[in-house]
Formats: sequence, C-alpha cells, structure tokens
Amino acid sequence: MQEIRLIRAAKALGDMQLGTKHEIGEMDQFTLRTYLEEMLVDEASSDVDIDQVLRKMVEIAVTTYNSDD
Repeated sequence: MQEIRLIRAAKALGDMQLGTKHEIGEMDQFTLRTYLEEMLVDEASSDVDIDQVLRKMVEIAVTTYNSDD
C-alpha cells in the first residue's frame, strides 16, 4: 500500500466516531484516536505512537482482506 494512502486511511480510522450509552441514557461521543490514546497511553506508557498504531491497524486490515481469497 502506498505510504500516502496508508497515512490517509489511518487518519480516517482515527477520526472514526464511536459512542457509548450509559445506563441513564446519556451518550458519550469520542473518536477511535481518543479511545486509543486513553487506553494505550494510560496502560502502557506515554511513548506509544498512536499514528503508528492506526497505520498498523490499516496494514493488518488490508493484509487480511487481501489474503481472504
């Protein structure tokens, strides 16, 4: 996959809107990037490169898609 396309796809993936609904019906909206930043940085260390994580997710998805013949 061309590097520029990989970067664009990773950005789009990171900007993907997610949400969670609380028991009282309140919705919290956030992006995948925000979720990963909170989960990975808090759990691992502040050295986690979220852009690299998103690029790797795209690479894995493309590789898996291409191998499912």
